[in-house]
Amino acid sequence: MNVYIGGDSWGCGEWYYDGTNNNTHRGLEQYLIDDGHTVINKSLPGSGNLKTHEILSLTDPNTFDVCVLFQTLSLRDNERWDSMLTWRDFVVTNEEIKALFYKRLGTLPFKIHLIGGLEKVSGIERYKNLNALVESVPEWLTGNKYEAGPLRSPAGLKLYDQVSKHVNHNVLDNLENNVDYWNETVGSNKMYFQPDGRHANKFAHRKIYQVLKKEFKN
Repeated sequence: MNVYIGGDSWGCGEWYYDGTNNNTHRGLEQYLIDDGHTVINKSLPGSGNLKTHEILSLTDPNTFDVCVLFQTLSLRDNERWDSMLTWRDFVVTNEEIKALFYKRLGTLPFKIHLIGGLEKVSGIERYKNLNALVESVPEWLTGNKYEAGPLRSPAGLKLYDQVSKHVNHNVLDNLENNVDYWNETVGSNKMYFQPDGRHANKFAHRKIYQVLKKEFKN
């Protein structure tokens, strides 16, 4: 079976933290290959969801049988930082971008399995071709809740850099609290997350693959 994988660095597996970033295990891709499948992996580290859609839309759908995408923080695609002053601005903008991502995926003529990485999959019910394979990997593997919206994730650190000079203290406090929550729950979970506390390791990818294999039978 030919499987397409897209998304950000979560789709790239596990790597060394020695400055080289060389793969130690290719994660979901590796498990698929080991079972005899062919993989097209177009995951792009640091990319946003809209870029994930763009890359997928430019790929010939006849080259794969199954499509799997790792969903990242929607605010990575935001271009309106100067107009975001309150926490509500963050929440609303994140939801708008996420809805746009789903809308664009919904126009594609094949089934797409979504995996929530730095952001939880939610609000896809209207799109018949979208399936939440795993709504939120962090939530699933740690038992802690990660609400949809500007997720409790380390991506908040980058948001902090973007807005720290012009937003109010309430926004900065929320971003800091979200990152602290992630670090305490996900970052400290060495069983399923890499040393940086931000990415799923090969054991988490194996559990994801076990879920995906069930879809092959449908």
